[in-house]
Amino acid sequence: MSSRSKGGQAVQYRTLHAQADAIEAVDPDEARILRDLADGLLIDQYIDRRYLPGAGAAAKWDYEMSEAAVVRGHEIFTVPGDQPVRTARRADALHDRVGHLTLTVVGTLGIVLLLTVARLVAPRWRDRLLRVALGGYGLLTALALWLSLAPI
Repeated sequence: MSSRSKGGQAVQYRTLHAQADAIEAVDPDEARILRDLADGLLIDQYIDRRYLPGAGAAAKWDYEMSEAAVVRGHEIFTVPGDQPVRTARRADALHDRVGHLTLTVVGTLGIVLLLTVARLVAPRWRDRLLRVALGGYGLLTALALWLSLAPI
Protein backbone atom coordinates (compact mmCIF):
# COMPACT_ATOMS: atom_id res chain seq x y z
CA MET A 1 0.00 0.00 0.00
CA SER A 2 1.44 3.37 -0.98
CA SER A 3 1.99 6.31 1.30
CA ARG A 4 -0.86 8.16 -0.43
CA SER A 5 -3.40 5.39 0.16
CA LYS A 6 -2.27 5.08 3.79
CA GLY A 7 -2.78 8.82 4.04
CA GLY A 8 -6.34 8.23 2.84
CA GLN A 9 -6.80 5.64 5.58
CA ALA A 10 -5.51 8.23 8.06
CA VAL A 11 -8.23 10.63 6.85
CA GLN A 12 -10.84 7.95 7.61
CA TYR A 13 -9.25 7.50 11.04
CA ARG A 14 -9.49 11.24 11.71
CA THR A 15 -13.09 11.37 10.43
CA LEU A 16 -14.18 8.56 12.76
CA HIS A 17 -12.54 10.34 15.69
CA ALA A 18 -14.19 13.64 14.72
CA GLN A 19 -17.58 11.88 14.60
CA ALA A 20 -16.84 10.32 18.00
CA ASP A 21 -15.95 13.75 19.41
CA ALA A 22 -19.19 15.20 18.02
CA ILE A 23 -21.44 12.61 19.68
CA GLU A 24 -19.42 12.11 22.88
CA ALA A 25 -21.78 14.18 25.02
CA VAL A 26 -24.96 12.60 23.62
CA ASP A 27 -23.91 8.93 23.25
CA PRO A 28 -20.60 8.00 24.92
CA ASP A 29 -20.99 4.29 24.08
CA GLU A 30 -21.36 5.02 20.36
CA ALA A 31 -18.37 7.40 20.55
CA ARG A 32 -16.25 4.64 22.13
CA ILE A 33 -17.31 2.23 19.37
CA LEU A 34 -16.31 4.78 16.70
CA ARG A 35 -12.90 5.29 18.36
CA ASP A 36 -12.36 1.52 18.57
CA LEU A 37 -13.34 1.25 14.91
CA ALA A 38 -10.81 3.98 14.02
CA ASP A 39 -8.04 2.24 15.97
CA GLY A 40 -8.98 -1.08 14.36
CA LEU A 41 -8.74 0.56 10.94
CA LEU A 42 -5.10 1.45 11.63
CA ILE A 43 -4.34 -2.09 12.75
CA ASP A 44 -6.28 -3.71 9.89
CA GLN A 45 -4.51 -1.61 7.25
CA TYR A 46 -1.04 -2.01 8.85
CA ILE A 47 -0.67 1.71 9.30
CA ASP A 48 2.37 2.66 11.33
CA ARG A 49 1.53 5.12 14.10
CA ARG A 50 4.98 6.74 13.76
CA TYR A 51 3.74 8.41 10.57
CA LEU A 52 0.55 9.60 12.19
CA PRO A 53 1.62 12.17 14.79
CA GLY A 54 -1.08 13.55 17.00
CA ALA A 55 -4.12 11.78 18.37
CA GLY A 56 -7.71 11.43 17.35
CA ALA A 57 -9.14 13.99 14.96
CA ALA A 58 -5.94 16.07 15.19
CA ALA A 59 -3.74 13.29 13.80
CA LYS A 60 -2.27 14.08 10.37
CA TRP A 61 -0.42 11.68 8.10
CA ASP A 62 3.25 12.62 7.68
CA TYR A 63 3.75 11.95 3.95
CA GLU A 64 7.37 13.08 3.85
CA MET A 65 8.44 10.85 6.73
CA SER A 66 6.52 7.89 5.31
CA GLU A 67 7.99 8.27 1.83
CA ALA A 68 11.50 8.71 3.26
CA ALA A 69 11.06 5.40 5.09
CA VAL A 70 9.95 3.72 1.87
CA VAL A 71 13.01 5.08 0.04
CA ARG A 72 15.30 3.89 2.85
CA GLY A 73 13.70 0.45 2.68
CA HIS A 74 14.27 0.24 -1.06
CA GLU A 75 17.88 1.34 -0.66
CA ILE A 76 18.52 -1.34 1.96
CA PHE A 77 17.18 -4.17 -0.20
CA THR A 78 18.47 -2.94 -3.56
CA VAL A 79 21.30 -4.97 -5.05
CA PRO A 80 24.44 -2.82 -5.35
CA GLY A 81 25.54 -2.00 -8.90
CA ASP A 82 28.84 -3.85 -8.54
CA GLN A 83 27.26 -6.99 -7.06
CA PRO A 84 27.40 -9.02 -10.30
CA VAL A 85 31.13 -8.26 -10.63
CA ARG A 86 31.79 -9.24 -6.99
CA THR A 87 29.78 -12.43 -7.40
CA ALA A 88 31.65 -13.36 -10.59
CA ARG A 89 34.99 -12.66 -8.90
CA ARG A 90 34.09 -14.88 -5.95
CA ALA A 91 32.84 -17.64 -8.27
CA ASP A 92 36.12 -17.50 -10.20
CA ALA A 93 38.12 -17.72 -6.97
CA LEU A 94 36.09 -20.70 -5.79
CA HIS A 95 36.48 -22.34 -9.20
CA ASP A 96 40.27 -21.92 -9.00
CA ARG A 97 40.32 -23.36 -5.49
CA VAL A 98 38.32 -26.40 -6.53
CA GLY A 99 40.66 -26.92 -9.49
CA HIS A 100 43.72 -26.85 -7.21
CA LEU A 101 42.10 -29.19 -4.71
CA THR A 102 41.28 -31.56 -7.57
CA LEU A 103 44.96 -31.57 -8.50
CA THR A 104 45.83 -32.64 -4.95
CA VAL A 105 43.45 -35.59 -5.36
CA VAL A 106 45.15 -36.52 -8.63
CA GLY A 107 48.51 -36.21 -6.85
CA THR A 108 47.25 -38.54 -4.13
CA LEU A 109 46.31 -41.08 -6.81
CA GLY A 110 49.87 -40.75 -8.13
CA ILE A 111 51.19 -41.56 -4.66
CA VAL A 112 48.94 -44.64 -4.49
CA LEU A 113 50.39 -45.71 -7.85
CA LEU A 114 53.91 -45.11 -6.48
CA LEU A 115 53.13 -47.29 -3.45
CA THR A 116 51.86 -50.03 -5.75
CA VAL A 117 55.05 -49.85 -7.78
CA ALA A 118 57.07 -49.96 -4.52
CA ARG A 119 55.52 -53.33 -3.72
CA LEU A 120 56.57 -54.71 -7.09
CA VAL A 121 60.18 -53.51 -7.28
CA ALA A 122 63.28 -54.96 -5.71
CA PRO A 123 63.71 -54.40 -1.96
CA ARG A 124 66.63 -52.00 -2.43
CA TRP A 125 64.35 -49.53 -4.35
CA ARG A 126 61.31 -50.10 -2.14
CA ASP A 127 62.68 -48.09 0.78
CA ARG A 128 63.43 -45.07 -1.42
CA LEU A 129 60.01 -45.16 -3.11
CA LEU A 130 58.25 -45.40 0.25
CA ARG A 131 60.14 -42.33 1.51
CA VAL A 132 59.25 -40.39 -1.65
CA ALA A 133 55.59 -41.46 -1.32
CA LEU A 134 55.48 -40.47 2.34
CA GLY A 135 57.06 -37.06 1.64
CA GLY A 136 54.72 -36.46 -1.31
CA TYR A 137 51.72 -37.44 0.77
CA GLY A 138 52.75 -34.98 3.50
CA LEU A 139 53.24 -32.18 0.97
CA LEU A 140 49.89 -32.87 -0.72
CA THR A 141 48.09 -32.98 2.63
CA ALA A 142 49.64 -29.67 3.68
CA LEU A 143 48.79 -28.12 0.30
CA ALA A 144 45.19 -29.38 0.46
CA LEU A 145 44.77 -27.96 3.98
CA TRP A 146 46.26 -24.64 2.96
CA LEU A 147 44.00 -24.43 -0.13
CA SER A 148 40.86 -25.34 1.78
CA LEU A 149 41.47 -23.00 4.74
CA ALA A 150 42.84 -19.97 2.87
CA PRO A 151 40.44 -17.02 2.70
CA ILE A 152 38.87 -16.19 -0.63
